[in-house]
Amino acid sequence: MDEAAWLACDDPRRMHELLRDKLSARKVWLFILACCQQLWGNSKDEATRIALTAAEQLAESGATRTNKTYVRVPAGQAVLDCGASDPLRRLDAFRPDGSLTTVDEGAIPLILARVVEQSACWRSGGCPPDCPDWQIESFDEAGLSLARQAELFRDIVRGPFRPLLFRAGWRVLNGGASVKIAEAIYNERMFEQLPVLADALEDAGCDNGEVLDHLRGPGPHVRGCWVVDLLLGKR
Repeated sequence: MDEAAWLACDDPRRMHELLRDKLSARKVWLFILACCQQLWGNSKDEATRIALTAAEQLAESGATRTNKTYVRVPAGQAVLDCGASDPLRRLDAFRPDGSLTTVDEGAIPLILARVVEQSACWRSGGCPPDCPDWQIESFDEAGLSLARQAELFRDIVRGPFRPLLFRAGWRVLNGGASVKIAEAIYNERMFEQLPVLADALEDAGCDNGEVLDHLRGPGPHVRGCWVVDLLLGKR
């Protein structure tokens, strides 16, 4: 595969296979979670919202899992038994008075439930998502096309076909404005602010067309965008 084929590729399995030994588990997790967000990010179902947020929190966390893990999220709480064959034990949603009430985890889409379980067990001996073919195929069956998944993959993973000189000065000039904007975009999912980040980078001396074009392009853009990750020192 060359750069033109990478940019035109409509199958993320081919893209992942090309970089299988070079990608961090975090990048693969973020791709899987971006697909989940595309499918269920606007769900009104309490159990689905809790499960999706719990999976994201677990994937981002560097903490070692214990046999029983409580993952608190804005919508409620997930209780996971990381030593069990069926880790997803209970989901609780917050009532208006702040108390917890158990919700039906059976409402969670099966693919999402499996992603939650995999993320729960990842750091306690479970298999990391280094072979995401089953997720890719399942997302396609759920209505997220392979072509759309490939677009998400390209936002998270930069093509490997030419070197990129990313200057340290872009992070620190103008009071570190670029990093501050990147942090807000990452934490708050403010992807509409990516063109603002491009302007801040230009003000800091960045003249790299690939970087600036990516930030000003139509996307899709998701958590793990390779330019934002470079600024924040994430991999």
